[in-house]
Order: sequence, then structure tokens, then C-alpha cells
Amino acid sequence: MSGDFFPHLNAVLLSGLQALKVGGDARDSLRLSAILLNEGLSLAAIEQQEKDVARLATASALRVIFEQSVAHQKLANIYDEYAKVLSSILIEKERPIFEWKHMKPFFAAVLYMLDLNDVRMELLFGPLKELMAYCHANDILRKELYSDAFLPAIGKLVSSLLSMISSDRLSNSSRIDALLLLQRVLAESPVETVAMFLPGTLMKLTELMRLSSLAAGILCNCTRAYSLTITRALSNKEWETVAGDDEAVASASSASVSKPDAKEVKDLRVKRDKKWFTETAEKVRTLICLSCPVLASHESELVRGELLTFLDELRHAEKPFGDSLLRLHVDIGSILLSDSSTSVQNQARGFLDSVQARHETAYSAYVYELLKKIQCELAAASNGEENGASPGAPDANFMVNPRLLDQVLSLIRILPDLRVLCFSGAFRGFLQAIFSLIAVDTARLPVVSCEIDNLQGMVEYLLKIPFIPLNTA
Repeated sequence: MSGDFFPHLNAVLLSGLQALKVGGDARDSLRLSAILLNEGLSLAAIEQQEKDVARLATASALRVIFEQSVAHQKLANIYDEYAKVLSSILIEKERPIFEWKHMKPFFAAVLYMLDLNDVRMELLFGPLKELMAYCHANDILRKELYSDAFLPAIGKLVSSLLSMISSDRLSNSSRIDALLLLQRVLAESPVETVAMFLPGTLMKLTELMRLSSLAAGILCNCTRAYSLTITRALSNKEWETVAGDDEAVASASSASVSKPDAKEVKDLRVKRDKKWFTETAEKVRTLICLSCPVLASHESELVRGELLTFLDELRHAEKPFGDSLLRLHVDIGSILLSDSSTSVQNQARGFLDSVQARHETAYSAYVYELLKKIQCELAAASNGEENGASPGAPDANFMVNPRLLDQVLSLIRILPDLRVLCFSGAFRGFLQAIFSLIAVDTARLPVVSCEIDNLQGMVEYLLKIPFIPLNTA
């Protein structure tokens, strides 16, 4: 085959183009081309130069076949075979022969095909991954891929990836692959570009993260993409730059789009001034508060652990939020202190320690507020005032609000860090409210050996007492 490889391949590709001219399609030609390429490019007997020429000739033929198929409305018939041929020539990324002039039409074709009706996205996702990997492996191609001139196509790429991630027609592994590719795009794109994608990306990811039925792997990777979007677009560094000098930021933004297509690109970009950061942070906070409680109660400890990692990563973008995320941090952290997984418990403890160290005054103030709130809820439960019960009802206990006991125990675990607060009247009232609802199971009361001459010992003692609801005492 070595002497006939390129002439045979060239003849097959020409036959496809001729078929398009007379109203046919290039499906059979593309199918045979893929077979020839897979066989020929793997043969050591064929010289590397001939292989390179064959790949370049195929690239030119694919561009014309795509354009003619669109013009003759034949694209739906050949997209799967087109994808196979494209994957066949995107090899040897460490020794690229394709320039940006070749890669750009490939991206245009694949992104266009993804919008076809009834398209099998998994057949196109393979060559899309190959295209991205080919560009990421070469500095020149990577720079072109994320340049201002290609910005609209990157926007379409992000939209297509989000559609793949949301599609239940794809396997879990394919959806995770799409998430991994999205994360790479978010990491490689300029900050200004990530800011453009932030609203649509976070809205779609929030929608997915609230579906507790999704596989743990999908939810974990959604959370990582979520974190990457926020920490890049709203980073402390970006906020400090804007807060320091709005005029300098405006000047830098103008300089970054000083190209022939500057006006088109400038129309796409957002003006990232103080107002944008403040308003965006508030909207993002709302989305975070919608998704986090669902993740905190997910059955997989991997998801719950990934949630804590995400909340901890937000420290890199906390300045635009101020203290507005503190309540969520304390609420989620305190809930996961009582997690069934020791690993998650330890992670929650470390997370809360970090939050307190950075926001000591606000942290203490909120825990005090939480203390009073739970005390009121305990009092209401004691009086039978929850869920329409009559005041003083005999069955009033923690079972009226199943999460109330968890909240109480979690709050007790936080209190050792608040030594002054614990000895205040608020803490005494809190304990009185607890003991109005519970009794001690004396049959299971252990011999507690811990020292209680300090605050930590007292809390450990409390946590070891086997409490039972009053109605079962």
C-alpha cells in the first residue's frame, strides 16, 4: 500500500467532492477515507513526508466538503463520517503540521454540526476534544484559540459544552469529559472572557447542582467548574485592581481589544468596574445559596467534601462579597461537622477554623445570632408551636423538626472557639432551652472520664450524654 497510499486517498476524496456537485453526498467517500487514513498513517513503510502531505490534503478536502454539504443541505447525512476522518488526521500533537488556518475551519465545522437536529453529540465530542488538545499542545495555536478574534467561537464552544453536560442522552463519562474540557477552557481563557461567560455558566451549573439525582462524579466536576468560574472572574486580585483605579482598568480593557475587530469584541465584553463587581457578587451569592444546601445533604461524601473545598476556595474571591457569604459558610460548615463521614467532619472543622481566622468579629457575631435563633426554635418546639401543634402539646420534641437536634449539636461543636460567648447569658439560655426538650437515657449513660474544668472538656461531656426526646423518656 505504501506506494499507492496518497494517490488512492486523493482519488477517494475527489470522488466525494464530485458526488456533492451532482446532488449526492460524500458519505461513502468519507467512510473509505477514514479507513485509508487509519491504515496508512500507522504503516512504518510509508514515509513521514507522504503522511504529512496526505493529512494536509485531507484537511483541505474536509473544508470544501463541509462548505458544499452545508450549501446542498447534506450535512446531516455525513457529520458522523466527517468526524471520523477529522479524528484520523489530528495525531502527533507533539509534532503539529496544522496551522491556525487549518484549525479554525475545523472548529467552525464541529460547532456548526453540534447544532444540527437529532445529532449524536458523542460522535462529535471526540473530534472536539482532539481539536482542543491539538491547540493546547502548541503555544501558537493556544494563543490563537483564546484570542479576541476567536472570542465568539469560544462563547459558542462554552454553550455547546454546557448543553452536553445537561444532556441525559450522553453517558456519565461523556458528561464528565465535557466538564473537564469546560474547566480547561475556563482556566486558559483571559479573565475578561471568563467574566463574559459567568452569568450563563453559573445559571446552568446551578441548575445541575440542584439535581441530587445526578451521579457524584458529575456533581463534583460541576462544583469544580463553578469554583473556577467565580474565583477567576471575581478574584481578590481583580477586585483590588478595580477598586484601586477604575480609569486604569478601563484603559487596560480598551488596550486588550485594540485589533481590527475591536468594536465587535468590545461589544461582547462587560465593563468590569466597581458596580459590576458589587452587583455580580450579589447575584452569584444568591446562586451559591441555592445550590449549596442540596450538595450538603447529598448521599455521597465525595460531593459533600467537594462542597467544602469549593467554599474554602472562595477565599480567593471573598473581597467582592465582603461578609455576605459568612452565614452560608457557618451554616454549611456547622451542619457538616455532624457528618456521617469522619473525613468530611475533619474537613468541616478545618474550614470553619479558616473562616473564623479571616472573619473573627463577624464570625462571632453571627454565631451569637445563630445561638439566639436556635434557642427560639427550641422554645417553640417545647411549647408545641411548630407545624400547627397546640401550645404545650405533650409530643412536642425534636422530632417536630428532625434537623433541629443536628443544628444544636453542630452549634455546640462550634462554641469552644467562642470562650467569652459561652459563659454569657445567651449560652445559659441556650442550654436551658435544650434541657427543656430532652432527658438523659440513664441506662446508656457512660462513665465520662474527660476533664470538665475547661470549656473544651465541658463540650466533650455534653456531646457524650445519651439524650432522648421527652415523649419517650
